[in-house]
Amino acid sequence: MFISVVLYIYSQTYMYIVLAVLSAVFSSLTAIFGKKGLSNINSHVATFLRTGLVLVYIWCFVFITGAYSQIASLSSRNIIYLILSGTATGGSWLFYYKALSIGDVSRVTAIDKSSVLLTMLFGMIFLGEGVTALKLIGLTAIAMGTYLMIGKISFTQKGSEALFYALLSAVLAALTSIFAKIGINEIDANLATAIRTGIVLIFAGVMLPVTGSIKKFDTVNRRDLLFLCLSALSTSLAWLCYFNALQLGEASVVAPIDKLSVAITIGLSALFLREKISRAMFIGVVILALGTVMLVV
Repeated sequence: MFISVVLYIYSQTYMYIVLAVLSAVFSSLTAIFGKKGLSNINSHVATFLRTGLVLVYIWCFVFITGAYSQIASLSSRNIIYLILSGTATGGSWLFYYKALSIGDVSRVTAIDKSSVLLTMLFGMIFLGEGVTALKLIGLTAIAMGTYLMIGKISFTQKGSEALFYALLSAVLAALTSIFAKIGINEIDANLATAIRTGIVLIFAGVMLPVTGSIKKFDTVNRRDLLFLCLSALSTSLAWLCYFNALQLGEASVVAPIDKLSVAITIGLSALFLREKISRAMFIGVVILALGTVMLVV
């Protein structure tokens, strides 16, 4: 009986850690499926289709859980920050998929996930989240690990473009978490995730005519569509886990745990996509993992 009570209290206290870890796992699958589904699809078309599927999945979950009943209680503050978070996410996705379509999954993902460093700093500065010695050590370790995972950047035309788009994705991804942390205050995190996804879909839809990609839907084949569906499902589960974790815990802790997906992605890209993993990259993964552990001790 005592053990059951202890385990229950532990699970309730650290549920945000469990959810953040699950988010990392699903995020890594998103990258792998996304790469597989980009063989012939324009990156903007892929983003739009994937976002639409994510929206369907998440709203189904909202109705199943009854979270839709809180729509009437949304405040203007909730709506404004969810719109800002959704817009930042939309921009981050577009830049990420553009980078992913021209660069290696392992390297693009490592650069994109460096947004965790900005998220931690923004969380401490703008959200007033505590600064401890272990957090600073963890932050330093994550920075070192990320640097090692990125490795030497090839400054060919494609290499430079991939770096540029991945960096833009990282900045916007950091803003996504900060805006979302403010926007989900006092409302159901699943409902907030669904609203954000709608904003992302609008953003992705607007980009189609702007980039001239609207004429490229005919490039989608069944194989690509299958992997986009799998990628969207993984994204839906990752988002639901992440934003529930973000509501329960500090952004400066949740974000680094979620970004462990980069380590999982690197392993999966080597296993399924046959991408080479250097010794420096492997060491970087280990350092990143150790830095993340320091944040949750």
